[in-house]
Amino acid sequence: MFEREKLARILLVGFFILVALVRTAAQVQSDRVEIAEGEYAVFTQSGGIGPIEMEVYSFHETWQMWRFADGHIEVEGNRLFEMPKGFPSNVRFLATAVASASARGS
Repeated sequence: MFEREKLARILLVGFFILVALVRTAAQVQSDRVEIAEGEYAVFTQSGGIGPIEMEVYSFHETWQMWRFADGHIEVEGNRLFEMPKGFPSNVRFLATAVASASARGS
């Protein structure tokens, strides 16, 4: 009987920890609102784009823009390209902009 009660307590504690983690993740997501998203790609008939020996091939980018409760904006995204040709790269990026007091109406 003791082992059963111990197991029940462990499961109950585990459940409460899981609920707390889910609530925390939901709160983090609700602190930001997606305001835009986009995709950009460059297609060429021949060759890459950019100066010789620094040419970029098969460029493709996706991004999302978020506004946070404190007014700042973030853009996060992913870039796929080949540089040099035949060597694929996958680069994630994040940019942050903070609105001035006058822009926020303060």
